[in-house]
Amino acid sequence: VGRLGCRPRPHPRQRPWRVLFAGQLWEGKGPQIAIEAVSRLRNQPELPSVELDIYGSGTERFVDQLRTMIEGYGLSRQVHLRGLVPREQLVHEFQQHDLFLFCSIWDEPFSIVLQEAMASGIPTIATTSGGTPEGVRHEQTGLLVPPADAQALAAAIARYMNDATLYEGVGKAAAADVQAQWSFDG
Repeated sequence: VGRLGCRPRPHPRQRPWRVLFAGQLWEGKGPQIAIEAVSRLRNQPELPSVELDIYGSGTERFVDQLRTMIEGYGLSRQVHLRGLVPREQLVHEFQQHDLFLFCSIWDEPFSIVLQEAMASGIPTIATTSGGTPEGVRHEQTGLLVPPADAQALAAAIARYMNDATLYEGVGKAAAADVQAQWSFDG
């Protein structure tokens, strides 16, 4: 997995957490669920603050819906729509963030972006929709949550925040697992 650059990732502790969503911006991929989860976390003062970067593109109508949602929740300083970026930049972003969210609602059979994120060592939260549970083993190589459940997603983020051993172990295990099974070079 050479170009993905897995590195040890220490627990962020109490500093602001940088969370990453990457995918096509449409309802089935669930970026709206990630935004709602960040809103729910904001109401928990015992937890560190969260910044969510959303990478990808979609229809103007759906992107406008996301902007309206961000503004409606008062999250314009915490949630950023970054647009579509080259794959090399996305790989770099895996290293700059603390968590990767895979919020798919539809029965997605397989996600290369999810596998690349896991190979980089970034701890991941993914939904149980589609084929995702075949690639993410709950509490071993990531955390799994039900699709379209912002409360469960927020709780999983909080769990990583409160459990350094889980956070560090999952990232290492995911990277080793994906690197043993897949190649992204070439």
